[in-house]
Amino acid sequence: MDSVLNLMIDHPLLTWLAVGFVIMALDLLLGSAWLFWPACAAGLTGVAALSDEFQDPQRQVVLFVILAGVTTLAGRPYAKKWLRGESPNTGSAQVLAGRKAKAISDFQGAQGFVHVGTEEWQAVLEGEGPVYAGDMLTITGRIEKKTVLVRKL
Repeated sequence: MDSVLNLMIDHPLLTWLAVGFVIMALDLLLGSAWLFWPACAAGLTGVAALSDEFQDPQRQVVLFVILAGVTTLAGRPYAKKWLRGESPNTGSAQVLAGRKAKAISDFQGAQGFVHVGTEEWQAVLEGEGPVYAGDMLTITGRIEKKTVLVRKL
């Protein structure tokens, strides 16, 4: 146990990067997007630990807690948009309307999935006709979080 503590004290950057990776892995497992900010704070704490001012582990922990709080509060608006299924590129119905989409797989009835830019969206077909994987569609609107209305070209 002493060797682990000595390693943490001798190499604080590596320690905080490892903490950040563990937090990020937890965030990916939970799919919350809220732990992204403390993971970033751990990395920033590791960089700060390289300075003489933050050699003391207690100061590092205090700095981490402060940075985690600040980054979480500052990043909250971005996380809320992401959790609602919006992104800066394709978030609103006005931005989506008129864009081209490509069917990922054959639609089952009027429902399927499409690629819009780099994102995957659930889609509901307006109008008639089968839609097959690879068909190009036009987005006519947005129903809810990650569902768009499409029609055949």
